[in-house]
Amino acid sequence: MSAGFSLLFVRVGWRNLWRNRGRTWRTAASIAVGATIVIFGMSVQKGMYGDMIDLATRLGSGHLQVQHTQYLDDPRPKYLISGAESLARQMEALPEVAATTVRAEAFALVSIGEKSVGALIQGVDPERERVVSDLPKSLSQGTYLAQSDHAYVGAGLARNLGVDLGDEVVVLGTGVGGSVAAMVLTVGGIMETGQSAVDRSVLQVALPALQAAFGLGDGGHRVVVNLHNIDAIDRAVEAIQPMLTRGSVIRDWKVLMPDVDQAVALDRVMGEFIYVILILIVVFNIGNTLVITILERTREFGLLLAIGMRPQAIMGMIIVEALALWLVGCLLAWVLSTALLAYPVMVGIPLESMGVEELVQGFGIPVPDALYGGVDARTVLMGPLAIGAGGLLASMFTMMRIWRLQPVEALRDEE
Repeated sequence: MSAGFSLLFVRVGWRNLWRNRGRTWRTAASIAVGATIVIFGMSVQKGMYGDMIDLATRLGSGHLQVQHTQYLDDPRPKYLISGAESLARQMEALPEVAATTVRAEAFALVSIGEKSVGALIQGVDPERERVVSDLPKSLSQGTYLAQSDHAYVGAGLARNLGVDLGDEVVVLGTGVGGSVAAMVLTVGGIMETGQSAVDRSVLQVALPALQAAFGLGDGGHRVVVNLHNIDAIDRAVEAIQPMLTRGSVIRDWKVLMPDVDQAVALDRVMGEFIYVILILIVVFNIGNTLVITILERTREFGLLLAIGMRPQAIMGMIIVEALALWLVGCLLAWVLSTALLAYPVMVGIPLESMGVEELVQGFGIPVPDALYGGVDARTVLMGPLAIGAGGLLASMFTMMRIWRLQPVEALRDEE
């Protein structure tokens, strides 16, 4: 088939599409509305997931962590990352990495007078912790580790112990060698994150103080990494892997926070189910339009067959019409999506009074003040391509009538 004939074929198909302008515009509008809803919904979901993950990881886990291979399942002080500070500096030089910090941890008893409560003692670098974590921003009273012997105590833990600013607490635990580790600390600050699991159990101290008391040397249990963009997580892991020493492993937020990962996955599946139903409705509408078109033009097709045109050529013309109809609908969808997404992407949708916090509080996910849309090739193309593939499949089924069409019977058909 020559290029000129192919172009003529396309022109004829395009003109046929507009023989019934009302029906064409109605079908194109249904494609546009369906594709726009899918694009808008996927964009909002993408932005929501990114915001929720960033906020959840800033409660302490970070996007990535380097740990001893056994530490996640058995968090004992002996499972250290040696030279943790040097490793953190190396990773900080990577273009994907925004910030790093080293943490040392130990489970211990925190006591005042006759009261004792079990707690997770975290040794942190106060300056770098401010960049990586939101815990320092949760300060409700006092200061954040202003002195080397200060303790930054969760509000729930402080209530259980009955302590206030300036009180002295004693920390008793087991060091790396099995010896007793003891610290005497002054409550310098109290944090209230709104996350009961954190507020009831976490006490932070300066990293050198914990290392000295528990015999950790220069080691740490977690090297926490925050990225500029969570979409770069695979590249960051690939770049960090050669830096790791034997016995250490890098873990991402999905492993560190499986509840958040499951919540995101569940919401994504529910969204995709709705998108599939919507796309099927649009595809059925396209199929209905094509069926009506073929029934109305039965005599025309019979005449074309009678003068020697092959059924494949007629089917090709119908496919051109279906593709043109899809393209018109997609162009409308992209224009509508651009208009609808301009505000969510650039300004954000305020979440106050929308009940979002109550919806996700069971998963321990913090809620941002505003929700921003996220746009990439997948969100822009997934819906239109799915509708196009479904419409093409629908056209194949409807064109089986053309394949079985007999010229004489078609010419006798009543319009």
